[in-house]
Amino acid sequence: MHEVLKNSRHGCDLHGALQSLEEISGAVAVVHANAGCVYQHYLADRASFLAGGSLYGPEIPATEVIEKQIVFGGASRLREELKNAVKVIDGSLYIILGSCEAAMVGDDLAAITKEAIDIALPVIFYFSAGFKGGSHWGHANLMKSLIRQIPTVKKISTEKIPGLVNVLGILPKTDIFYKGDLREIRRLLEAVGLEANIFFGPRDGVAELERSARAEHSLVFSHWGLAAAEQLKEQYGIPYTVFESLPLGIEGTADFYKQLSLALKTDETGAAAFLEREEEQYRYYLKSITDVYFGETLQKNIALVGDISAVKRIGPFLEHSLGAVIHTAVLTDVYTHGKEDSRPAIPEGLAGEVFKTDDSAEIDQILSDADVEMVLGSVLEAGVSKRLKIPHLTISAPNGDQVLLHKTYAGISGAYFLLEDYASAVLRNNAELREEKERFLKGLDTGFLDPLS
Repeated sequence: MHEVLKNSRHGCDLHGALQSLEEISGAVAVVHANAGCVYQHYLADRASFLAGGSLYGPEIPATEVIEKQIVFGGASRLREELKNAVKVIDGSLYIILGSCEAAMVGDDLAAITKEAIDIALPVIFYFSAGFKGGSHWGHANLMKSLIRQIPTVKKISTEKIPGLVNVLGILPKTDIFYKGDLREIRRLLEAVGLEANIFFGPRDGVAELERSARAEHSLVFSHWGLAAAEQLKEQYGIPYTVFESLPLGIEGTADFYKQLSLALKTDETGAAAFLEREEEQYRYYLKSITDVYFGETLQKNIALVGDISAVKRIGPFLEHSLGAVIHTAVLTDVYTHGKEDSRPAIPEGLAGEVFKTDDSAEIDQILSDADVEMVLGSVLEAGVSKRLKIPHLTISAPNGDQVLLHKTYAGISGAYFLLEDYASAVLRNNAELREEKERFLKGLDTGFLDPLS
């Protein structure tokens, strides 16, 4: 019998919901689960150097249900934990997250939530059972639930704020560069007179959730922002525009502004002036790596491993800027669970062979069989890259080899970071290969190695 080992790089629905709530300032998650769920989430974030937010890890209130609650129901334990959480943690919104156990035993989260609302507590709920899907689905469905339920506990105004747009589809921690990505997209939108409603980060995220009803438009930057965008449209009539990914580089940003102008009638003169200023600096920096480009051979056949939106953003940029060839693409935001419609469509324009899997063993085999000269993926691909003696650069989750604060691989700032990191990875690998060759030749000269052995 063959052993089947599924080594996935993403967490479950609960993990994705927690990753998002940790980055919404003012929101407090109350997890109705066994003790292991929150702790495993905490360990995963620490391993990727992505722990953080207003409330995370051991600080998250949890019922830590045991066998008795699983057999007889855990409603009373949840009431107790919710009451204690409200006493000791100051939040403007409390979100009950139901786990696999809560779903299986049928604990009525809606009823418990109503009890809390009846005594004027700002409480909503989301069933984040892990068997429903992966962390991407957790983010998507949590955001939908937050938007749908927040009017039950907050006074919502629908009076539109001119120029306000909701930014959706950038996933906290699942996108390892999310902090920098959000910062850069805010900068690009402000350049054309728009205000970004982002939800995540140091600002009051709950207030931005309330304000989402006042936006004129929603901008969706990945498949995983569609559920929230559709909920906003259904609930408040807010139209939305879908982009294949975040923009990257001067050309990508220019295309982004063109699409934005068609959807929102933004100031094209302002966009042109902004791009002209940025392009002068961009060309100056790009010229700086000319010697490295020709001397160290930056033009390579590469493999990209990551979410569809990241692959679609980074691939064309490297092809256009460095002459790289996308030989292999592995799309990891795929969760079937027996439902064909749960798979995001593969975007057009990806050169080379395209695979859809988040299984690390399968990805290792794909890369081993591919004729590539560089791998851009998660830290899990570092091993196969080392074995193949080719450069590796971490662009996707999980990340365990760098600490990220405001770095981004989006917009114009992201182009600088990506070019720096890409060239540096090639330089390091070339230096290691030269050192290995020198050690080998030195061994021949000293007689320690037999050239015929």
